[in-house]
Amino acid sequence: MSALWTPATLTTAVTTGRYPQVTSFLWCPPLLTAHDVVMNADALTSHISNAHGAVRQADLQLERAERRRLQALVDSGRLRRYPHGVVALPDVDKRVLIARVHRGLITCEHAAAYYRLPLPSSPKTLHVLTPRGHKAAPLWGEHQHETRDLPSLSLSSFPVVPLARCLADLLCCAQEWTALVAVDAALQQGRVTYEQVGAYLRGSRRVLGRRHLQRTSSRARSPLETLARVQLRGAGLDVVDGVEIGGVGEVDLLVAGWLVVELDGYEYHSDMWAFDHDRSRDRELARLGYTSIRFTANNVRSGRIVDEVRRVLAAHPGAARARMASRSA
Repeated sequence: MSALWTPATLTTAVTTGRYPQVTSFLWCPPLLTAHDVVMNADALTSHISNAHGAVRQADLQLERAERRRLQALVDSGRLRRYPHGVVALPDVDKRVLIARVHRGLITCEHAAAYYRLPLPSSPKTLHVLTPRGHKAAPLWGEHQHETRDLPSLSLSSFPVVPLARCLADLLCCAQEWTALVAVDAALQQGRVTYEQVGAYLRGSRRVLGRRHLQRTSSRARSPLETLARVQLRGAGLDVVDGVEIGGVGEVDLLVAGWLVVELDGYEYHSDMWAFDHDRSRDRELARLGYTSIRFTANNVRSGRIVDEVRRVLAAHPGAARARMASRSA
């Protein structure tokens, strides 16, 4: 071995029996960046798949060779082009596609469904939160909400607004009880706070949303309770939900301080124990001076609950005063 190129440190290792510190004489190739590796066709489709099936071509930051491969994928039918430079897989979720076209995020009912919140019916028109000043013509009848503070998400994240923003938008543009059902559920589950939703309801254009937020409740245990509460309060009745009564437990609704309204879904009385338990509660409520009436889901959805409750209240005009007197005795 020629001494011309052998490093002097090699001799040290032989004589001392240990390896010295590595010096800088060794050459190492530089680390490759993302643009040093040209994606092939499979890598391109995988990248778009990881973006939930649709992406703006500009966001891919492709090299010239990669752009040619992308066009070849379009020509072969493995990818499809859409307005505003969007490329997508043939089986892309249309919600994602619309969000990418508008550079926005899914909101309102479709966002609530994504977060698995209850809704009275399946979502229909897609609502998209878009950057202010970039409103584009709708492709499939979608509705756009413009904002100056669109949240920034990575391409690997599903294009949906944060939960609190979703609920705030619902309170502003959905039917009242549709919005309240979803917001009540999120509050009751502890997934969001009243203050977090309220933070997205500032400004003069969100007065309706703030008004609806004041009608929400973290105590509603089902959409049926929310609907009944909304109907009874809408009729001008004094209603409190999720009231704890000693010796009985929590009741669904308390009207005028003495009339207990219990709501029974079809699945609730699936066994005799539940049926007997309810009757035992009713007897205890009567002993304490309350009147208990029960309604099915059909009674609530048809709106019959309001007339029935009014009739009971009218038949016992002194019941509230009697109840107050028994409490003070």
